[in-house]
Amino acid sequence: MTDCPICHATPTVTQTRYGPRRSCCGLWAWGDAPLVDAETHEARRNAHEAFDPIWKSGRMTRSVAYSRLAYKLGLEPAACHMKQMDAATARRVVEIAKEFYP
Repeated sequence: MTDCPICHATPTVTQTRYGPRRSCCGLWAWGDAPLVDAETHEARRNAHEAFDPIWKSGRMTRSVAYSRLAYKLGLEPAACHMKQMDAATARRVVEIAKEFYP
């Protein structure tokens, strides 16, 4: 578990229906993801909404879709996870998704 990037304290853990949520200094995350602000959470949610229909539609497998996304983002496929993206990268996912699934 990582410390808060603002105050360096150990985040508070609360059990939610989605699993453990860690929070501190207005930042939060589920599981072991880095603590981030509301803007980043919103950008990641929008990225999932734009990108997930690509593989859920059956047009391509999830692994192929994420491999192509990783290539477009300049990331290694193993590092291409929305929960690890900053807000700017997650916003790029929305634009890239339009290329895959207009």
